[in-house]
Amino acid sequence: TYKEEIKGKSCANTYLLERIFTVSDPCVSSISYTQEIRVEDKEAPVFVGILPQSLTIEEGQAVPVQATLTATDSCGTAEVTSSRREEKTAGKLSKVVYSWTATDACGNQVSHTQIITITPKPEPTPEPLTFVTTPQNITLSCGQPLPSVVYPTVKGGCTPSITYKEEIKGKSCANTYLLERIFTVSDTCVSSISYTQEIKVEDKE
Repeated sequence: TYKEEIKGKSCANTYLLERIFTVSDPCVSSISYTQEIRVEDKEAPVFVGILPQSLTIEEGQAVPVQATLTATDSCGTAEVTSSRREEKTAGKLSKVVYSWTATDACGNQVSHTQIITITPKPEPTPEPLTFVTTPQNITLSCGQPLPSVVYPTVKGGCTPSITYKEEIKGKSCANTYLLERIFTVSDTCVSSISYTQEIKVEDKE
């Protein structure tokens, strides 16, 4: 006679099959033999197709959508689960990590990870600070009023600001001197330029 028994079935594809053969005769003698067939599933599933690879993009570019992966298994089917994780640097998204794990009926697994690195967008290089218009040098006779302060205009730089001061030089008498109006423009990029307007006051009468 012959019978089969399944033992130690930890999952669909891992178990021990026992085939039990029993021989008996009319003299009421009997012997038995058991054949053991072990079925094991130790192979992990395999992802199907070309897997998404890690890449680097620049800040502002669209982050690729996580792909949908499938997997096959030599002993049956496999289920694929996915996850997404983000990392930030200085409050900005700097890395996206996509992960996939394929699991078969016996718990064998294979995983794949795609890392998308996001590099900061380069800051634009500002134009150098330059003057666009400047007040002209002039010569006055004594008694003529000093002109109002006319600030120069500038372009370029990083948020420039302008300061102004006056210096009197070469004063040989009350009505003969050189007035310097010094304009200094500086910006947040630590650049600075200066311009000096010269106003000569003369008393020749």
